[in-house]
This record gives sequence, structure tokens and C-alpha cells, in this order.
Amino acid sequence: MQKTAENALARIRMLKQEKALKAETSTDIARDWDERLIRLKTTEHLLDLYVLFESFCKSVLDNLSIMEEQKKCPAEVKVAITSLIFAAPTCTKDVPELMTLRKIFEKKYGEKFVSEETNLQSPDCAVNLAMVMKLRYYYEEAAKIENRKLKANV
Repeated sequence: MQKTAENALARIRMLKQEKALKAETSTDIARDWDERLIRLKTTEHLLDLYVLFESFCKSVLDNLSIMEEQKKCPAEVKVAITSLIFAAPTCTKDVPELMTLRKIFEKKYGEKFVSEETNLQSPDCAVNLAMVMKLRYYYEEAAKIENRKLKANV
């Protein structure tokens, strides 16, 4: 688990730097002000997501000893773990280590934990809601940008 979390952290840091550099050039090629604004906002949300993922991975690494001692998910790291589990399927293309972490957590805490604690409708849900909103916004806006590209090429 430690190596996977460290690898995820390294990839997230790299993606943050890469995306920040691309953000400068992507607005230059935008066709109009609306598209430029959408690209900036989308990049901003993605960078915010990377910051959250980074803090969640750090939290997991900082609490490894507690996690190894306890069978149940420790309260100190519950938000980080459930948030990484929730984000993993959506972000597997960019950060595949999140899916590996999800599988590790699922094996350690059980499928019931994963399904109950990451269900946004559940009162026990511990997923970071700011992350959920940023994920939703980012992927909706990214789809809009892709649709504009397709329409422009037709």
C-alpha cells in the first residue's frame, strides 16, 4: 500500500506541474473568450482535484501504522480513503494508482465498506463533497470542450 500511495503521489505532483504548464498554452489557442474561460476554469478544477488527491495520499501515508494496527478504517483517514476510492474509477486514466489503492482498501476493509462509505446517498458517506463537485464539473466541462472540437472539425 505504501509504494502504491507514494507512486500515486509522485504521479499527481507530475500531473499538476504538467497541467499548469499546458494551461498557459491552451488558452492561447482557444477560438473565443467563452472557450478560453471554460478551459481556464476546467484546468483550475483539475488542479484543485490534484491538490486534494495529493493531500489524501499524504494522509494515507502518514497514517499507515494506524491502518496496519486496526481492522476497521481509522477515523483519522476515513475521508481520505473514501475519497480516493470514490475518485478511482473516474480518474483511472490519469492516475491508475488510485484504482490499485481502491482494490487494496476494498480487500482490507471489505466490499461493504466501499459500497456504503462511498455512496453519496448514505448518511455514513465520508467522501469529500468538494472533491465530488470538482470531479463532476471537470468532466462535464471537458466533455463540452471535446464536443466543440468535434463540431469544429466537421
